[in-house]
Amino acid sequence: MGKRPVWLLVRVSSGTGHSCSACYSTLGSPDWYGGSIVQATWRRDTAVRGKFQVMIAGILFMVSIVALGQFALYYWRAVISGVSTQPISERVRTAAGITATQIGARDFHSILSLHDLSPDLRGPNGTFIGLRAYYSVIEKLGRLIPATAGWANVEMLTCSRYIAVLVDQHLERNMVCAAQVRGI
Repeated sequence: MGKRPVWLLVRVSSGTGHSCSACYSTLGSPDWYGGSIVQATWRRDTAVRGKFQVMIAGILFMVSIVALGQFALYYWRAVISGVSTQPISERVRTAAGITATQIGARDFHSILSLHDLSPDLRGPNGTFIGLRAYYSVIEKLGRLIPATAGWANVEMLTCSRYIAVLVDQHLERNMVCAAQVRGI
């Protein structure tokens, strides 16, 4: 007696009214398993690749850039606040034509003009582009939105004191350099 083939009838239903049936034999070639047990569908079961991954990467990149910019702005403001607390000599107030005992929020431009007039004998002589832009934006915000006027005044005072400290340091470096030149 020879081996009798065992026939296997497979019926698969997808639940959507579609069904598939196949008849397989255990005898014959090793590739008796002729196809998929589950009916092929056009719907994807995996995540879509391509455009969506690029979009997620772009969103993460933009969030990182915004966070870095926010950190840089806070650091810059902290440096300005720290420097503005240093003492300012009488020489700066006199040279800038400020008659008040303390430097005020509106003295920014007069101190800046003193900086522009003083020669650069030694050390860096910055143009303060960022500080000028920040001061003008804060000044406009204070005028346009009355609720922020108090905050804007404090910020403008900080900017004025910061520039006064830097001009004082600049004048001090110039005096030291001039004294060294006279001593030669």
